[in-house]
Amino acid sequence: MKFSAALLTSAALALSVQAHFTLDYPEARGEFDEDNEGKFCGGQTTIGDREPFPLQDGLIEIDSHHPSFTGTVFLSNSTNPTSFDDFVQILPWFKLEGAGTFCLPLDLASTNASVSDGQNVTIQFVYDGGDSPLYQCADLQLARQFTVNVNCTNSTSSSTSQGSGDAAFALGAPFYALAGLLVGGFALLA
Repeated sequence: MKFSAALLTSAALALSVQAHFTLDYPEARGEFDEDNEGKFCGGQTTIGDREPFPLQDGLIEIDSHHPSFTGTVFLSNSTNPTSFDDFVQILPWFKLEGAGTFCLPLDLASTNASVSDGQNVTIQFVYDGGDSPLYQCADLQLARQFTVNVNCTNSTSSSTSQGSGDAAFALGAPFYALAGLLVGGFALLA
């Protein structure tokens, strides 16, 4: 009897442990492995199928399991990025409040990245919920005429700061419909 109770308790604890975040769109490279989240590309070092992604008006959908987090996006033009050195940061760090789904605009044409129609790139989303940085990558082929067909709805309507200064961006749907200045794909509101 004690064995059964201990087994049930262990199973319940194991089920309560969950990932810190997942990159849901574009699709993250490889099978998710929570034990490798803190490694380059979440431990997924093999290039996957390249997914079409727009040069403008793109978005990233993540599922956060922390009450707040900071994040950023890095990009690699390498055909086979194998380390952090192959990436450059294309968005300033930002902080968001609330757990759940977040739809983040990513307008690659307005970033400091050198990108063009038909180019193969890899993005790496960096997420820090307060315990350590976590990483997931997505392998993309950029397309000027591609339109995102993802129904992404934010779980929260919180607003938080981006980078330094007093600017803030609001989480709304869709981001690019917000009145404001788009910088690096994020709507900055005064």
